Amino acid sequence: MAIPRSWLPGLTILACVLGTAAAGPPALDGTYVLVRDSDGSKPVAGATVTLRFKGGARGALSLVAARPGTTVTDAGSYVTRNGRITITFKEMVWEADRQPFAFDGCTLTLPFKALSGSPGPGNSVWQRTEARCGPSTATTGSFSAFSADETVTTGRVVTTARLFVADQAIRAEGEDAGKKYATIVRLDRDVLWSLQLADRTYGEMPLGYGRAGRLSRERDLPPGCRVLGQDNLGEYATRKEECTLAVGGKTHVETRWVAAALGGVVVKQLSGDQTLELSNIKRETLDPALFEIPRGFRKVEP
Repeated sequence: MAIPRSWLPGLTILACVLGTAAAGPPALDGTYVLVRDSDGSKPVAGATVTLRFKGGARGALSLVAARPGTTVTDAGSYVTRNGRITITFKEMVWEADRQPFAFDGCTLTLPFKALSGSPGPGNSVWQRTEARCGPSTATTGSFSAFSADETVTTGRVVTTARLFVADQAIRAEGEDAGKKYATIVRLDRDVLWSLQLADRTYGEMPLGYGRAGRLSRERDLPPGCRVLGQDNLGEYATRKEECTLAVGGKTHVETRWVAAALGGVVVKQLSGDQTLELSNIKRETLDPALFEIPRGFRKVEP
């Protein structure tokens, strides 16, 4: 299907904000150290609790909990699918049955408390034990809704849009060929809507990503990407990534800056002669009506 020109701004903002968020389930392979539970409980001084994941989206778990004079080990299994995780252990009472979890490539938030003496619902935060995942990158994996200005520079051509980004949806407002538009991306519905405001019409196109749910669930380092380091863009610390992608039988390189504090959003992206960048970022509570088709709009076919 040919993509209408009026839909292109929506696809541009999707590429900038999501990056490769829909590349597949997070790859959890690696070793993680327990940081804290959601009620504030932390391992006692001198104690460490370590989890190791091996097997991609489905695999084996191993646990080592150590303190002076005592070491406890256990083994289990896990499965991840569409931002949810199932965990079982042979001995430990920790478990999850297709519950939501969060992972930004360094910090893993699991849907159970890990420490004894803290019963009830909650979660635990774990830090990946890699040099790139130092203490300064540890976050809860939570997502903060925000608005921002987006600037896209292609050669000498500069276009702008106003963005509103929630954890399940993105809205871009701007002007294209003299007409005001709004583009709405709904991750939870796997759909893109392009609204022509003057005509009170809209088009609809499936994204083809599956119902990924939330922006913050798919921020592991994607295949074909490597970490270059850490940069500060405005007030946000970002992870700088270089990704080699195959498009149309050819490969090209993209560079992305990912802000963990915004739930893994790509705040800047370089691809060939095109630069996409977010500025004037303002965290705020957004009206859910921004991400719905207004009453009275008529659907048109592309």
